[in-house]
Amino acid sequence: MDRVNLTTIKQESVRAVFGAISHAERITRAEIAAQTGLSLMTVGKVVDVFLNRGIVKQVKEEKTASGRKAGLVSLNRDYYFLLIDLTKQPYSFHIVDTTLQVTHEDTFPTRSGNSKSDHLIRLLKSIRLYLLRNSDPDFCASAGVLLPAALEGKEEPFIASAVTGSQGKLLPDFFEEHLRIRPSLFLCDISSSAESCLIDSPQKAEGCSLYINADDSLRGAIVTENGVLHGKDHVAGAIESLPIPEGGTLQSLYAEHGLDDLFLAELARALSLEILLLDPVSVILDGGSGNVFRGKENKILSKLAATLHRSVDSLPSVLFSGTGISTSLRGLALALRQNWVESDLTYPKKQ
Repeated sequence: MDRVNLTTIKQESVRAVFGAISHAERITRAEIAAQTGLSLMTVGKVVDVFLNRGIVKQVKEEKTASGRKAGLVSLNRDYYFLLIDLTKQPYSFHIVDTTLQVTHEDTFPTRSGNSKSDHLIRLLKSIRLYLLRNSDPDFCASAGVLLPAALEGKEEPFIASAVTGSQGKLLPDFFEEHLRIRPSLFLCDISSSAESCLIDSPQKAEGCSLYINADDSLRGAIVTENGVLHGKDHVAGAIESLPIPEGGTLQSLYAEHGLDDLFLAELARALSLEILLLDPVSVILDGGSGNVFRGKENKILSKLAATLHRSVDSLPSVLFSGTGISTSLRGLALALRQNWVESDLTYPKKQ
């Protein structure tokens, strides 16, 4: 596809227009302008690009209060994203439409005696067969693969060998050979989870954020506008590895006690240390698909304030998140969608 040169429109404006469309079932250009503060001319240019590329559809026209006709647009749900989850057995794949609604999901259990490579090849061929029978592969806007957190920050040859069980072939080539679709993103689940919570966050560009995920297990990270920070051997800010006075780690305490008062007190202690060291703009507590922090928000804030000897109002912004699907899968879908929307666009050069 030819590149579209938006020489007078900033990337932030394009994202704002798309954000307004993605959060509405259908919306007019005037409503987008009102929500974003952009001029109607700028909104019109961006929407026209989206229409020409098939990202949005013209739904219908309706009369405004002045009696004029206003065109309604909505996301084009004919397109979909393919998400492949290799973080745990059984492997699974998910079909997500442009509104991030899961339209199909399936698991793929292992067969005894199968090598890692054989198992992955069978999975990819099964996905390909499903798409041919039930979806038009030409409408697959993009595909992404979710990888285990243990591979975060590792070199590509090591990751490829760990995932496929074979040497010498890069991951995109391996997937394209057997799936006939080349994935555009390979994300480890902690990075994808953090992206899910930060991709639309206004604080993302202002400084670092502490990210804690308590879905299947406890995991932490430090996230900046450039993504998840890495230490020498693992993700920086891996709060789950911090030792506790009773022995063991914060992760082992969470596995044994869940979100009881003992664990919440130790979580507050660990977070307070990171807050004092890093002075983050926000702390994101992600309850994952089960939204495990629901109902614990006030208790967590009180314990954190008491540990820091501060008032709740003087804490960094503490955000609680939880979704109906795996947060890491949602993050992968968000990243794929953003890349799809912004592909083939050329923005003004930054001064």
